[in-house]
Formats: sequence, C-alpha cells, structure tokens
Amino acid sequence: MNCILLAMFALVLLLANPAQATSRADEVRVDKSERLLLLYRHGTLIKSYRISLGSVPVGDRIRDEDGRTPEGRFRIEAKDLSDTYYKAIRATALASRDLIVVIHGQRPALMPVSAIVKRLDWTDGSIALSNRDMDEFWEAIGPGTELSIEP
Repeated sequence: MNCILLAMFALVLLLANPAQATSRADEVRVDKSERLLLLYRHGTLIKSYRISLGSVPVGDRIRDEDGRTPEGRFRIEAKDLSDTYYKAIRATALASRDLIVVIHGQRPALMPVSAIVKRLDWTDGSIALSNRDMDEFWEAIGPGTELSIEP
C-alpha cells in the first residue's frame, strides 16, 4: 500500500511540473523546414516545440543579421537574461568559435499576439520560442548540450 501511495505522489509531482519531465535533455535538434526544436535524451525524443526562424529561413547564414538561421553543429554555452527578449540561450558552432546562434523567447511587446507570432519567421537569424516554451527549454538543457540545426 505504501508503494502505491508513493508512486501516486511521484506521478502527481511529475504532472504538476511538466518542465521536470524534460529536464534531462542531452541533445537538441532544430529542423528548419518543419519549424521544430526537438529535445532528446539518449536518442529518444522527449519533447518538441514550434519555433520561429529568421526572416529569410532558407539557407545557411552568410553574415550576421542576414535573416538566415545558421546550420550545423553547435554547443550550448550560456543562458542569459535578455533586455530585448524573454530569456536567451547562446550556442557556438563546433567548427568555428566565431559563429553564434541564439535561442530566445519573444519580445515583451509581442505577448498579446504570442499565438500568432510563434507561427511567423521574424528574427534576425536566431531561433524563437514562445515564452512558455522557453521556460521549459531553459530548464531542460544546460551548458555543453549538443545542438544541431538542419535545413
């Protein structure tokens, strides 16, 4: 009987805090063509999020702020609180320390139309999540997490 109560309590805690269910991602994949950010643990998909990309979503970045979201392999470096966006996570390319991509939430001014904005490509070449999704993603990953961005 005690085991059943303990299991039920653990299930209630897990369901009450969905961010905890994704708190152990060891890999992040971005599928630009599908506009999805995917979290994996040991090769198993544990969560997916709808994303917004740069205003020119097709193709690899040529220069900063060209509207293209870069492609390739990256490593999560740092979590930053941002004045411009709701939270930001910075990742650097494994092949070149000069190439950086940022994953961030939405601008505070866009919150009233969040559901619409999350279906548009509006960034300067970064990857944007809704603020609610950003909260979960923020908790699910940490520095060193692998990130791959595919066309």
